[in-house]
Amino acid sequence: MNMFKATIITLTLILPLTANAHSKPVSKSDMPRLQQECSSGNGNSCQALGRVYRSKDDARKAGVRYNLETSLAYYQRGCDLGDTGACGSTNRIYANKSYKGYDPIRAYPYFQQRCAERGAGDSHCKVAKELARDLKKPKWRKKLEAIQSGS
Repeated sequence: MNMFKATIITLTLILPLTANAHSKPVSKSDMPRLQQECSSGNGNSCQALGRVYRSKDDARKAGVRYNLETSLAYYQRGCDLGDTGACGSTNRIYANKSYKGYDPIRAYPYFQQRCAERGAGDSHCKVAKELARDLKKPKWRKKLEAIQSGS
């Protein structure tokens, strides 16, 4: 992949993470409330917590340590609770090749669905095509076959 294409894909994955329903910085005093709301089933609060742990600057302001795994756990909880923004953030992390847990099997359905909803010119389609290419590679093909066979 050439450098230009890699830059575009990276920007496509990272830029949308900067906007969500909790766009104001989360302070240290907000954390207990957001954690309680997330635990009580508020997906939007889970997404806000995911954003805090996803950004070194936001984590510092909230008095916590940057932790992508914690971020992903909060985003996944928010997604499970129906917060579409949290679902997008979860899948953007899985689609990011620089993330150690890169997983096109998990990310592809999300990007493929968004592509179908928004049309061929949408950035989700570009990411879906890149993920589809990776799914054809032996490593991912074997994992996908194992999942489909129930092993």
